[in-house]
Amino acid sequence: MKASFARHVLVLGALSTLGPLAIDMYLPSFPEIANAMHTDEAVIQLSLSSFFIGLAVGQLFYGPISDRLGRRGPMLTGLFLFILASFGCAMMHDPYWLIGLRFVQGVAGCVGIVITRAVIRDTYRGHQAARVLSTTLLVLSVSPVVAPMFGTILVSFFDWPAVFWALALFSLFCILLVITQLPESCPPEMRQRGGLGSVFITYLRLLGDLRFMATVGAGGFAQGGLFAYLAGSPFVFLTYHGLESWQFSALFASNAIGLIGAAQFSPNFIRRYGAEPVIRAGALVFSLAAMSLLVTALMGHETLPQLIATLFICLTAMGFVMPGASMLALEPHGANAGAAAALMGALQFTIGSLTGALVSAFFNGTPVPLIAVIAGCGLISLGLSQGLMRNRLQLA
Repeated sequence: MKASFARHVLVLGALSTLGPLAIDMYLPSFPEIANAMHTDEAVIQLSLSSFFIGLAVGQLFYGPISDRLGRRGPMLTGLFLFILASFGCAMMHDPYWLIGLRFVQGVAGCVGIVITRAVIRDTYRGHQAARVLSTTLLVLSVSPVVAPMFGTILVSFFDWPAVFWALALFSLFCILLVITQLPESCPPEMRQRGGLGSVFITYLRLLGDLRFMATVGAGGFAQGGLFAYLAGSPFVFLTYHGLESWQFSALFASNAIGLIGAAQFSPNFIRRYGAEPVIRAGALVFSLAAMSLLVTALMGHETLPQLIATLFICLTAMGFVMPGASMLALEPHGANAGAAAALMGALQFTIGSLTGALVSAFFNGTPVPLIAVIAGCGLISLGLSQGLMRNRLQLA
């Protein structure tokens, strides 16, 4: 029996939180991990970048496989691998081994992201697909609101490895959800045939589709700004500005509320005005806010209240860009939903890994590298949305 709409969306939202939980829960423990491994926070930030790279690489594998084998089997395989990688992270005491295991964890954790997108594309269309994507983001909002606080509590009482033990338990819960609550959305008659060659051709065709690449890029650089924020915010707020862990968690939650709240309103605006105008407007606000903050920071006049307020505006604007861009990118590719979702996720998480690495590479003990990377992402997202997407009908 087909699950009810609400239950289906809640299950998809819960499954899609696995990767984000693996990010959000351990952010407040950056200083503790750095101290325990006798290194600095810039090195620990690389474990976040390696996780993003794993998320990107893994999606290229899971998407086409799910087009050929169905959605449930690859989902269960990835969840089991995530449990093993989490065990390894919890028992590791060398920062570079941690970086490597976080890559494996990312390869496994991406399964919830890419396959839930494919399931949505299998089941829903148009505005309804945008609505479901936004509703799953609402479920996803539990992660950035609750996870940093939960991570802080775990580190306070049990030390930092407890974060990874908790992630393993959540992955086990996700396995139970898939077994009991997730129907197969890609039956045998809908599955793709062919080998690696056909997958390669599909990826080449998508890479040559300017309409697809423009929408993926606009959403991807908005997401890149988000990932730069994730990589740099622990240093900027905990170390540079000296906030307590609970204050950082509350700040992180408030920004998440802005991001997810915007994502919930975006389908209404998309229905009324169309996807492209909403995406362009969001990218414009994002870039203007980030550039104003960068100018202030370069002049040495950036303050904590201004930083908090401007980042809130940037993250809220991202919430108007990402759901619409994902919906537009996937909508024409129903026959290859898994591959399209995989390539979209791989490109977007590659951007995210690079932006996180840039924040670490240009680390200078101030918030300027973080702000500069976010501003650059905003400008590129704006350029793609204002340029290529304006002509998407002609490009198609």
